[in-house]
Amino acid sequence: VLVATAARLGAEASDRSYRKEFSRNYRILFPDSKRRYRVDVLEASLEQLDCFWVNGVQFKLCEQVMNAGDALTAAWRDLGDLLRRWASGRRGRSA
Repeated sequence: VLVATAARLGAEASDRSYRKEFSRNYRILFPDSKRRYRVDVLEASLEQLDCFWVNGVQFKLCEQVMNAGDALTAAWRDLGDLLRRWASGRRGRSA
C-alpha cells in the first residue's frame, strides 16, 4: 500500500545506495535500492527503544539511529494525520 501510494503521489524514492554497506543479514532483508518497508523497523521506532537483543546479545543504538527513529515516527504520524484529513474530506463530498 505504501509503495502504491508513493507512486500515485509521484514521490521520488530516496537514495538507498548506503544499503551496499549493510551486513549480509541486512542485505537479505534489503537486497536492492527499491522501496522496502519492514514492520519490525517501524515498531522499534514507535516504541523508542534504545537497545535490542539478538541471541542473548544486547545491541545499543547510537544517537544517530535514535534520531532517525524519531524522524521516522514523526513522518509516520504526519502521514496518518494527512490520510485522516483526506478521508474526512472525501466523506464530506460523498454526502
